Amino acid sequence: MSNVNGTESLYGREVAGAYAKFCGGNSGNTGESCMQIADLAGGGFSLTDSKPEGAGRELRMSEDEVVSFARGFLNERGLSL
Repeated sequence: MSNVNGTESLYGREVAGAYAKFCGGNSGNTGESCMQIADLAGGGFSLTDSKPEGAGRELRMSEDEVVSFARGFLNERGLSL
């Protein structure tokens, strides 16, 4: 699968390992408020949601996109690492 400039699409890459689960803010049902992330073969990440409504759906992002999102998210909230 290629994108418009001929490079491989992140959605054409295989998930390269197990998903790491990051949970918090449970609404009473353990395990339903988790984001999950896994490496993609060739670079990038697959992100999923642990809620039943999110089953089978994923978002794929490059490392630069994930880092940019994380920095922006923390900055918008006045948080730092």
